Parts: sequence; C-alpha cells; structure tokens
Amino acid sequence: MTTTETCSDSRLLRPHLQERLQQSQHYALTLLLAPAGCGKSTLLQQWATSPTAPDTVLLSLTEEDNDQVRLFNRLADAIRRIAPAFDTTRFNPFDSRTGLPPAATADAFADAVRSTGQHLTLIIDEFQNLRNSRVLQALDCLLEDPPAALHLIFASRTLPRLRLGKLRLDGRLQTIDQQALQVTAAEAAELCRRLGDPNLTAAAVDQLLAVTEGWMAGLRLALLAASRTGLEAIACFNGRQPEVVDYFGDVVFRGLPEEQRELFVQSALFDQISGPLCDHTLQRTGSALTLERVAAHQLFVIPVENRPGWYRYHTLLRDFLASRLAVESPDIISGLHRRAADYFQRQGDLDRALRHTRDSGDSGLFATILAEAFNTWGKEGSFYRILQWADELAGSNLLLRPEIAPPLICTLTLSRQFHRAGCLLEVFRRHHSADGEPQGDLPLVIRFLELHLELFQHDTDFLVRDDLQHLLLQSQDHYLHAFTLCMVAYHHLQHARLDLALRHALQAREEFLHQGHRFMAAYVDLIIALCNRTMGRLDIVHRDVQKAFEDTPPRSPARILRSTAMIVAFYEQNRLDDAHDLCADLLPRLNATSATEVISTVYLTHARTLFQQGKPDRARHLIGKLQGILRPGNYDRFDSHLAAESLRQAFISGDRVLVESAARQFGIPEEVSAGTWDRQRPYTESWERLGLAAVYWLQANRRLDTAERILRVLIREVEPAGIISRAVVLEANLLVVTARKHDRLARSQALRRTVMAYGLMRFSRSVLDEAPGFGSLLMEADRCGVFPLPTEYIDVFRDALEPTAAHSSAADPTTLLTDKEQEIYHHLLAGLSNNDISIRTGITIATTKWHLKNIYSKLGVSNRTEAVLRHRTVAR
Repeated sequence: MTTTETCSDSRLLRPHLQERLQQSQHYALTLLLAPAGCGKSTLLQQWATSPTAPDTVLLSLTEEDNDQVRLFNRLADAIRRIAPAFDTTRFNPFDSRTGLPPAATADAFADAVRSTGQHLTLIIDEFQNLRNSRVLQALDCLLEDPPAALHLIFASRTLPRLRLGKLRLDGRLQTIDQQALQVTAAEAAELCRRLGDPNLTAAAVDQLLAVTEGWMAGLRLALLAASRTGLEAIACFNGRQPEVVDYFGDVVFRGLPEEQRELFVQSALFDQISGPLCDHTLQRTGSALTLERVAAHQLFVIPVENRPGWYRYHTLLRDFLASRLAVESPDIISGLHRRAADYFQRQGDLDRALRHTRDSGDSGLFATILAEAFNTWGKEGSFYRILQWADELAGSNLLLRPEIAPPLICTLTLSRQFHRAGCLLEVFRRHHSADGEPQGDLPLVIRFLELHLELFQHDTDFLVRDDLQHLLLQSQDHYLHAFTLCMVAYHHLQHARLDLALRHALQAREEFLHQGHRFMAAYVDLIIALCNRTMGRLDIVHRDVQKAFEDTPPRSPARILRSTAMIVAFYEQNRLDDAHDLCADLLPRLNATSATEVISTVYLTHARTLFQQGKPDRARHLIGKLQGILRPGNYDRFDSHLAAESLRQAFISGDRVLVESAARQFGIPEEVSAGTWDRQRPYTESWERLGLAAVYWLQANRRLDTAERILRVLIREVEPAGIISRAVVLEANLLVVTARKHDRLARSQALRRTVMAYGLMRFSRSVLDEAPGFGSLLMEADRCGVFPLPTEYIDVFRDALEPTAAHSSAADPTTLLTDKEQEIYHHLLAGLSNNDISIRTGITIATTKWHLKNIYSKLGVSNRTEAVLRHRTVAR
C-alpha cells in the first residue's frame, strides 16, 4: 500500500505509521504522545480495523472513566466481545470496590487475560483524561510484569503519569511522538487532492509544512481557508498551533454566513450536537441540514459513531468556539444552558439536563430536575447515576429535600452502604424535625426508610413488629404501599412463608407496574420466581421467566433481574451451557448497586457450572469472591448457601483436606457437636442449608447415622411448611444416606415411593446436584425395572444421572495458580513469613496478603498450615 491509496473519506492512510503500530507486538507498551490534531485517533482506528491488525480492543476514555467501576466494566465488556473466554470470575468491577491493592487488581486482570488463550492488543485513546490514581497504579503494576500475550497502546496529549523509565531502559517501550506523526510532503499533496484543491504548488506545500511543522490539523485548517479565500491566504499563513486555530477562526468563520457562524459558536456548549438540539436551543430551524453539509465538507465536524444525526466538534475547534462565545456573547450563555436543559429533559437524558441546569446557575430548576432524575432513575434501577450525583453534591442541603432524600437513602440501602444510609437518614430526620415533628407524610416516609434499612441490613435477624403491619395499613393510598408490600414479601420469602410472600409480591407487582416502576416490578418478579421454585412449581417458573426475559431490553437495569431468573430456569432445565454463558455475561455488569439476591444467585450458579465443567479451582475462586462481597453485611442466609455449596463441591471431590477446611471455616463440626439439628425448630433457610452442609461433612467422615438423623429432623420441619423444592433435596439425600441399609430392590422401591409422592418433574438439576449419588439410584431403579424413567427425562439429565469421575481437587497447585502466586506459594512452603515474602518478591505486605488469600481460595484451604498439609497430600 502506498501513501496515495485512497479511503472512503478525506482521512489519509499512513502505511509507515501503521507499520510502527504493527511493531507494537514486540513491546509491552507503545505510546502515542502528541498534541490534539496530530491524527492519533484516526491512525489507531484505521490500524485496529486493518486486516493485518491482531485481536484489538479499543477504548476511548472520557472524564466519566475516572470512575474505576465504570472503566473496568467497559474494559471487561470490550474484551469479552473480542475474547469470549476472558474469565470474568477473575476480573470484574467488584475488584475495584473491595479495596484491593493496585498490584492485586493488575494481577487479577493479567490472570483473566491469560485465560483467553489469545494474543490481545489493548488500545486506550484519550489517555490524558485518566487521573484516577488507583487505576494508574494498577497500570504501572501491570506494565511491570504483563502477560506475554498482551500488548498495550496508549494515546495521550500529555505524558502519562506512569513509571515509564524502567520500560524505556529495558527496551520494552516504543514511543511514537509528534515528530513521527508529522505529515510528509507526499501526504500533504494527497490531502490537497482529497479536499478538492489539487492545484497547490510544491512550493506552497513546502511552505505549509514548514510553518505548521507537519501538524495535521494545521494543514487541514490552512487548506480549508485556501478553499474559501484563495491561494493568497496561504502566502500569509504563519504561526504555531494556537495561532493557526485563531487564524482559522478569523479567516474561515468570518467568511461564513452569519446564520452558520451563530450555529457553530453557540452550539460549542455541547459535547455532541444534533439538528433538533440546535433548533430548540438556538431557537432556529434547518440545523440538521446545515450540520450535514458542514460535516460533508470536513469542517472539523465529526459524525458520532452509532448515533445517526449526531455530531461532535474537533476538540481544537470546540475550544476556539467556546472562547469566542465567552467573549462575544457572555450574556446569552445562561439562557442557552437553560434551553439545552429543557431539551434534554424532554428527551429523557436527565444527566445532561442536570449538567446544563447546573451551568445555567438556576438553582431552583436544578433542584426540580434533580428530584425528577432521582425518581426516574429509581424506577429504571439506574442506581449508579443516583450515587454519582450524590457524590458530586456531597454535603449539599439539596440531598435533604423530601423529594430527593428518600430515593437516595433507598439506593444506599439496596447498595449495601448501610452506614452511609443510616447517617443520611438520621440527618434527614433531624433536618425536618428542627421546628417540631415532621409534617405531612414525612413521618410515614421516615418510618418506611427505617424499616427498609433494618430489613436489608439485618436480613433474617430482622424482627417483625406490629409497626410493619401498621405501615402497610398507613400507606394504603400512598406510593410507598407498593414498596412496603415488596418489603413484606421479601421478608416472608426469607422465612419460607411462601404463600404470604407470593400474595404480597403479586399485589406489589401490580402496583409497581401501575406506577411505572419497571425495575421494582422486575425485582418482585424475581421474588415470585423464587417462591414458585421453592414451592416446586418449576413449570410456572420456566413459562413466566422466559417471557419476561424476552420482553426486557438487553441493556436495561431490569434485564439483570430478568437474567438472574433466567439463569435459574436454564440451570433447572439442565441447560448448563446456557446458564454458564448468561452468568459470564452478567458478572461484569454486577456491581455495588446490584441486589444481594442477584449477586448470590449468579455467583453460586456460575460456580456450580464451572465445577460441573471440571474447573473446581475456578469454582472455589468465585466462591471466595462472593465471600468477600458478603463479608461487610449480616447475611446468615447467603452465608449458609456458601457453606452448602463449598461442602458439596469438597465432598464430591473426595479431598478430605478440602472437606475439613470448608467444614471448619463455617463452624460445622461445632454445630454438630452442639446438637443444632438434634431436634426440630422453627424453619429458617440458614438452619436448613447449614444442616445440609453438615450432612455432606458427615458423609465424608462416614458418620451416616448422624447424617440420617439430621436429614429426618430437617424433613419434618420442611414438609409441613410447603417448601417442596427443599423437601425433595432432603428426601433425595436421605435415600442416598440410607441406601447401605437395603438391597437393590428395597432401595428402588423406596425411591419409587418418594418420587411418586412429589412428581418426577420436581427432581430437576438442583436435586441431582445437591444430593450426590441420587442420580445413580435413579438409574439403578430404572435398570431393575422398579421405576422406569421416561426417555425424555434421561435425555435431559443424562450427564447428572451418569456422572463422570469425581472432580479432583488434589491437583498439582502449579496448575491452579498464576506465575506470581506460584512464586509466593513456593516461599510459603519454604516457611517464609509474610514480611519475608514481601521482600523477596518486591511487593507490599498488603499485596502479599491478598495473593495468599487467593492461593488459599484456589486450593480450598483457610490458612498456611492447611496449605502445607494439602501440598504434602498431593505429593503423596
């Protein structure tokens, strides 16, 4: 390809620079360092889409990407589009909310990249927008020891705040600077031809190159000026970058019709522009056609990708136009912002509406739109936007207004920021009690917020008092009635009062839909699905969940809730690949604002599918991550699910060290010794799940009589409560535990009675997984003719009915650990202290501890002693 080969627009193809980018595969980092207008972004886009480019991920950063959760979420999504095997169990947005050391975040990312098995090039454009110190430190750590299959390209207007010295000394840094990006004489001539002026003399081209020092934007500006005012404009063209832009303004914009000039100058307030926006804000017509014509003439107006009819100004031009507006018409700026806010409010873009209202200086209008935004975002489930604005307005009395504080406090509660929610609630109460008791409906609102916080903070320890029922009655004609119904339904679900939970949830759903609360309606649908699943109504779950999932837009927050229910349906139908893929898609989208029920369901189901795929290390790693997420709260119910799944996987693996470690971690031996399951007690989910975990531990230790006794106690409590799904799991386990007492015929007859009592359709994937060995009993009964299984059932659940060999967890640890973890594990086995390991490896104590925690999680142990014991077990 030569320098004169054409592309579809006036952008030059620059093969010699593309070859430099191709050489990035030999460097850890390639840095494009040059001012605006040098062609960095165009060059990167052209190379990334060329046939010779490697698998490339391209991110262009904005100010919003200083929110590390947003940045890491974008990064994970972008990589998975190119490399679907990118392991979101190792790297996801939660990593940035748990206070991990930057080195640990870098290692998690590197580990996830290695899991793809692909060579990847990550391009980060507009790098100068990145100022988040933790992200920069993580990138520094990544560059110290990047995966061999990962190459980085950063494009920036300013020198990045990274430690580049060692990279340069080691020959691992390639720099493409402003001088390398200068336009050549041949490229300048080609640019003239493309811009419609092929008659420029060689002398004129040489003069332009000398004056602009090959600056791409300067050349474009000069050539556009010449196309409007003639070649004589070039004769007097002089100056460097700032002067060139001013010259462009003086020569080109003065020559524009006044109507076009006003459009350019006044619309410089917007980061993106469209015809309708300009018509509304500038109080004119025909803007769309003008913008289309201007963009076609390459007047530094650029179409926005994937937004037909929308454009943006080149950064240089926008800066120039904004400065002209401030000088020429400062008195109209506030009005422009107000009309822009009105336009974006009408379009539902409340974030931009708020920013323009704030810049207009109209505090009253800002408060009104903020209240509308919090209400709308709450209905949509866009809680991260509420938290983002709450952070920007921290300390402002605006956040204490009656229409703003309640949705914010609810958001903080649902995001598990309980301390912050409690503090704001107390300030809100005092603020509105300064002159006596709160007026109007504020006492009702405050009481709801108190109970809402208590319920989610204390989970199953939340005590139902008369005031909860009183609140339900008081709020009968209030918008809070739906929320109170939902809260009551969730509480009944926690305590397995399923009929009551379902009744309240169905009523809440109708009221939420009537109010336009799409997200909360989806949340209630999840409660309904969990109720029906627990009651053994799997056909209803599958029917309702599938339709709701298909009807929900893919990127809406409600989709996360629908997807969670869909994961449950896929899993129960034994569509494990579909469940696995949906979990992998969902993990990068989960963050601190996601519902705990959702997080727990997705993580545990994903861990189970990974274990089934023969990846027990990744399953344990994911369970360890979930433990870290749940640790700040009081989540006995979710912790009991963790215990049951951890013991189940350990028991199936046949690894006694792993079994004992998991049992001690959750206090199972002590609970068994204390007689926790010796007698019936009021049912709680945590009591039942921990009891099942104890059964796994007892089976591993051949204490089958004790396991049988515990199962019978649990069944006597679960059956009368109508908790069919759990009764089926416990009955299946009882058949397995007592199988040794009977011959094949008696075993098969007992199984037939049990299955006939509940119905075969209720013995779905979860039963076959949570009752290890039950599938073999089913096949035994089928083969001896006592209970022939339908062909359709065998076809669906064949892999669970005829399981493969146990998942071995006693593998060589070097197959489970990253390079850095292997190094630390070696030092641990040698008896080095954490401090000594830190010195030997050159990492901080905090990072060392994080690595050790990861090692323990992957090996399924709790401490150093168990890690050493496991090593000896494997060695034997």
